[in-house]
Amino acid sequence: MSLVSLMRQQGCNVKVATDGKEAIEIANDNEFDLIALDPDLPEGGFEIFLRLRQVPGLSKTPIVFIARRHDDASWRRGLELGAVDYIEKPLDGTAFMRRMLSHVKPKPPFGTSP
Repeated sequence: MSLVSLMRQQGCNVKVATDGKEAIEIANDNEFDLIALDPDLPEGGFEIFLRLRQVPGLSKTPIVFIARRHDDASWRRGLELGAVDYIEKPLDGTAFMRRMLSHVKPKPPFGTSP
């Protein structure tokens, strides 16, 4: 099962971008509780991270890098830029969901202020 399918199965509303340009476009048109980003995007995942941080309303949104390979330099760079986590594949679905959801702040009940 793909990570997107797993997240949707758990009730998450997921938007998928196939490249950095599309990610920026989607980010400009939506609000997110969490963003997952591949550091190996052709346009450069770290550069896309920095561009996402400039999108109004996303400067504080948690961003998690999800990588296909272990690379200490990339792991370090992602966290130094401000990512809240750097998850390496392959990974167990349950552990993945726990890590992802641990970065999402619960919303206050309707009618209450934060």
